[in-house]
Amino acid sequence: MKTLITKQRNLIFDKNEEIIEHIILENKNIILKTEKIFFILENYINLDENKKEKIRSYRNHPKIKKYLYNTHYISKLEHEKFIKILKQNNQKQYFCINYNNQILGSINFKEKNNSTIEFGFYSNPFLNILGLGRILEKISIYYSFSIFKKRNDFRNIF
Repeated sequence: MKTLITKQRNLIFDKNEEIIEHIILENKNIILKTEKIFFILENYINLDENKKEKIRSYRNHPKIKKYLYNTHYISKLEHEKFIKILKQNNQKQYFCINYNNQILGSINFKEKNNSTIEFGFYSNPFLNILGLGRILEKISIYYSFSIFKKRNDFRNIF
């Protein structure tokens, strides 16, 4: 595990590097590509039990939950119900952000109306990657302007 974290500290995502392409998969997962690397946005509805539990533990971490709208402890049952509801809700999208088989964090989007989206994100509290918040922010902005905009122009892609 220590090797993996050391490896992740070397995640190179230059502040000038841009996401240049995305692929939306049939299962609602998304692949984002830059010139050098790619990220997988794994839709919460597709997460295996291990990833669901990791995301829940990150969400419940004291460093994370104190900044969220709901600061209470999320039980396993509550988390399962939340993911089940997401399957029927087209206005909300929640993604686990993966890079090199490591969870970087979570990102979410809520459609307010046809032209407005609200987003939030949090990073994996166990990683020590300089600029990880900036990376998650860039992914959020890219999604908002490149994927959400097209989703509203072409409603049938989701």
